[in-house]
Amino acid sequence: MFRFLVLVGLLSLSSFAQNRYVDSLFQCELSHANLTYATAPALNSPYAGESVTHSENLKMDIYEPMGDTLAYRPLLIVAHGGAFVSGTKENEDMVAFCQLFAKRGYITASIEYRIGMNPASKISAERAVYRAIQDGRAAIRFLK
Repeated sequence: MFRFLVLVGLLSLSSFAQNRYVDSLFQCELSHANLTYATAPALNSPYAGESVTHSENLKMDIYEPMGDTLAYRPLLIVAHGGAFVSGTKENEDMVAFCQLFAKRGYITASIEYRIGMNPASKISAERAVYRAIQDGRAAIRFLK
């Protein structure tokens, strides 16, 4: 019974004070859309092999809290799902996720990464993961 009262008391106190990074304090702004963070070789077709590629610009969207005056804010980098064969930074769930955290004071970056692999090939799957890791690291370098 005592634990329940303490929990209810803490919950009621938190409703009176707004906490940065926990509560939605800001409006969200898409501050940079389709910002190129790297260029890399991408597969023309996942079934054509790993050597048939074209140059692809990797893009990101950056969301920021409007009206936030802090000079330094935490950054979240998010990558869409899709098992390395589909998906985009503009997926509804990615946009909603970025907006949710930007409203709380975070800067969020939704990145594109190179997709494509042959699901029947273990080597192709490993290469797809490796390419996605390279793209994530390129995004970190760009944002630093």
